[in-house]
Amino acid sequence: MAGKIRKTLLFIVMAAMLGGGAYIIELQVHSTHRLYFRGLAVGGFLVAFGLYVLVDDFIRPAARRLKG
Repeated sequence: MAGKIRKTLLFIVMAAMLGGGAYIIELQVHSTHRLYFRGLAVGGFLVAFGLYVLVDDFIRPAARRLKG
């Protein structure tokens, strides 16, 4: 049971990181003011780490189960 709760929470965190990072990047790109590279860096980090969690904890185990 604890494994399912962990996976569910990890999925929620991953989705929030991907969505939040993409939102920050979108705000920076469509801003009428200066482009703040700090915002792009934070958004990029959130998206990159969210993708890492997605691949490492969801896609790779599913591929392993399908493979063998």
